[in-house]
Amino acid sequence: MVSSEGVGRAGEFLVASILEARGIRASHVAMHGTDLWVETPSGRMLRVQVKTSSKPAKEMRGRSQAYRFLNVSRPRAGIPDPHLYCLVALDRGLMVVVDRMSKGGSRVAVSRFTEAEQEAGIVEYLY
Repeated sequence: MVSSEGVGRAGEFLVASILEARGIRASHVAMHGTDLWVETPSGRMLRVQVKTSSKPAKEMRGRSQAYRFLNVSRPRAGIPDPHLYCLVALDRGLMVVVDRMSKGGSRVAVSRFTEAEQEAGIVEYLY
């Protein structure tokens, strides 16, 4: 079984691969609250935090199946929040790009992890 750290790392490299394939430079960094530095085609530099789930959470009380992403970063003095979050469904090899997460984390429906949604997020936030 892969550790949670291994799942997270796989998600970070998947996001970097997806972005690099579209001409968006991505550099892996080891900083509190930032996993990637991303340079957009227009030259903007963005701090990106990647959250990865290996599979959807089990259905509960009539709720649709969804991936859960915990926002475990705690603000630290002098460390800026990330510009973007990339939420990765590792079992699907897809991501959803968002500009904020709730402090407790996010639940994202399985149906949102599509190629079309992935591309729409990349275009909206990175071009």
